[in-house]
Amino acid sequence: MIKYNVIVAALLAFSHCTTKTETNIRNKKPKGSMSYSVLLLINEKSEVLLMRRKKTSFGNGLYSLPGGKIESGETALEAARRESQEEIGIKVDKLNLVHVVDRQGPETEFYVFVFKPLVWQGEPLNCETDKCDDVSWFSLNKLPEKIIPAHKQAIELIQKDIFYSQHGW
Repeated sequence: MIKYNVIVAALLAFSHCTTKTETNIRNKKPKGSMSYSVLLLINEKSEVLLMRRKKTSFGNGLYSLPGGKIESGETALEAARRESQEEIGIKVDKLNLVHVVDRQGPETEFYVFVFKPLVWQGEPLNCETDKCDDVSWFSLNKLPEKIIPAHKQAIELIQKDIFYSQHGW
């Protein structure tokens, strides 16, 4: 009988601890998870290339870094290379990871991997006119007001050599 009471007491204690831990979870509703790979293209004038999104479910009318979702079976580097060709028609090489944003959105959690290509071939242009209505260079010190906040944060922190940030938590 003593062994039984000890086991029951231990299970109750463990159950109580588990319940307490569960109440500390920040986000109790189920969320999807995905990752994005974007490019930080900086020209010889210290300007960054941004695209203005149109007819999109997220960030419509806002500027963003070129890039997109990392597809299943694809690395972040592969996604950055693919997205650079799909969105702005350039080939990138010697990509350096310069920042990661740990983003908590209203419906999903995701990571944004920001790569800076040391070499690129071609002149950036708008290859996705159905999703973007402007591709322009902006001074690093004078970003547009209408920009995706997490992308602005990443650009500003990269200039301070900060490699990780959180947004929306």
